[in-house]
Amino acid sequence: MLYANFAAYKKEFAGEEFQGSICENNFFGVLSTEGGLEKEKGEALLRKLASDIAEQKIEHLVDLDAYVTDFCKNENLPASFSFSCGYLTGEVFLLKTIGDGVVYVKRKHIFSNLLEKNLSASGYVENEDSFIFTTDSGSAGYKEALKKIIDKADPAEAAQALVPEIAQKDLKDRVALFVRFENKEPTLTEAEEHLVADPSASTIASQQISEHPNIFKEWLGKAKAELQGQDKKKKTTLILISIILVVFIWSVVLGYQRRTSATLDQRTQETKELVVEKLRQAEDVAFLNLARATALITEAKGDVAALKKELKGKKPNEIADLEKLVAEKEESVLKKEERSFEEYYDLSVEDRNAVGSRLYFDGENTVILDTQSGTAYLLSLSKKSLEKRNASEFRNGDLVVRSDDNIFVLKKGAGIFGIDTENKAKKVVENDKDWGDISAMVTYNKNLYLLDRTKGDVYKYVPAEQGFSEKSSYFKGQDNPNISGANSLAIDLSVHVGFPDAIAKFTSGQKEGFNPTFPEDDTNIIKIITNTDIEKIYAWDKKKSTLYVVNKSGVYERQVNSPIFGKGDDIEVFGANAYILKGSKIYRVSVD
Repeated sequence: MLYANFAAYKKEFAGEEFQGSICENNFFGVLSTEGGLEKEKGEALLRKLASDIAEQKIEHLVDLDAYVTDFCKNENLPASFSFSCGYLTGEVFLLKTIGDGVVYVKRKHIFSNLLEKNLSASGYVENEDSFIFTTDSGSAGYKEALKKIIDKADPAEAAQALVPEIAQKDLKDRVALFVRFENKEPTLTEAEEHLVADPSASTIASQQISEHPNIFKEWLGKAKAELQGQDKKKKTTLILISIILVVFIWSVVLGYQRRTSATLDQRTQETKELVVEKLRQAEDVAFLNLARATALITEAKGDVAALKKELKGKKPNEIADLEKLVAEKEESVLKKEERSFEEYYDLSVEDRNAVGSRLYFDGENTVILDTQSGTAYLLSLSKKSLEKRNASEFRNGDLVVRSDDNIFVLKKGAGIFGIDTENKAKKVVENDKDWGDISAMVTYNKNLYLLDRTKGDVYKYVPAEQGFSEKSSYFKGQDNPNISGANSLAIDLSVHVGFPDAIAKFTSGQKEGFNPTFPEDDTNIIKIITNTDIEKIYAWDKKKSTLYVVNKSGVYERQVNSPIFGKGDDIEVFGANAYILKGSKIYRVSVD
């Protein structure tokens, strides 16, 4: 069982500027206004809020959020007020901030800003967690002051230590409430350690037994002595009394077990309700705030994992049901689809030494570049027929494309080389000293387009008699947008530029309002895929073994997951399938 130790720092203000705190009925909060609220009324409001929340028996974050918001409106608080609060229900801490309200947390060695502005969150409290509820204007100096004193085990010491910090840094005075949770389990005697499971359930019984252990032993010894030499009637009476005593003691143990079981049942039910509520919220906000929906699902996973750890193998069916519920809702809300894969083609059947490294689709014609041998394999998807073109210039090549029956390979530091249907190779673009890091190359209408990730530009090369023209910027005549760090390029009627966590769209050099939102904050896209024959835009996150699907208006639609997505060397999409290159083999996954 966790107990709260708390202390508050505040400066008294005259007039109607109020700063106050409350710590009652497991409710912790601070309120500050710049005017319009006298001290007596402010303190009365905080006490009323704490009392009302306790009476409402609030158990879920959505209920606390709604109740606090309605309370502030109904009580007609001044327009410029800030509030931060927390309500402990069981071991779950429900948190809410309004205005400039902030909640800081320190767990083990990590100190961070957990919540601020108009937000809410919840999670399980652990032993020795420390929280600071305050109203902060965003001052870095104030956060540094709090971080410096939060290590103090006693909240009263922390509050006292804040006084010189505020004076030294010349910070604006504000209210701060320090709360530290500690596990103060009662120390039981060696004779009763077997009863320890939930101290709150066993305290009374253990205290009753431990207060009179010698009396019990003494009585048992006297009863044994009395039995000797007594007549049968008295012996029977004493035996019956002994049996009643044993039954009574046994019933205490069984009663404790029943209480423990009831506690576990209640804990399981509370977690189930909390998880269901978070999943419901995730479903509600998914369309407008996919990142928030993902965070709620992650919280629900954590709630189930914490319960599983707490139960220590008990109630396996209930845990399995909760895990299944979260997994199903995750697939539904985030539109996750798990797909199997199949081997589609093996180059080693035709050439046992073949090892592909790059893949490029030109319609149904697939080019696989083997940089070790300098071979470009041309595979027809419909006929599954294979053609080879070899050039020494292709060895150690970096990028490959196909256009008008010609195959082009960019070799960093050397230029771009082409090979025709007669297997004749030549340099078509000289190495350009102005190039930075060329991370992608595509063709469109027979033109070559190169993405320079360090220079933040897209170069366009037009076919000429002896190869290609000099480069020109795709953004020529326009203010070059900031596309530094981009890693991939795809063209249909517009130019799409891929970044690790975003996709930008340009038409005639002008950036469009195109900003797909992906489910996770740690998305790591390494390639985007689209063209005039593909109705969608596909984004490959190899680390997550995921292919995200976005429509051409920039709306996230779904994600397809397959183990092969995390192992491939390159990927392309044609028709209803994704094709993944891994060594000498090409695998296929349905993405329809």
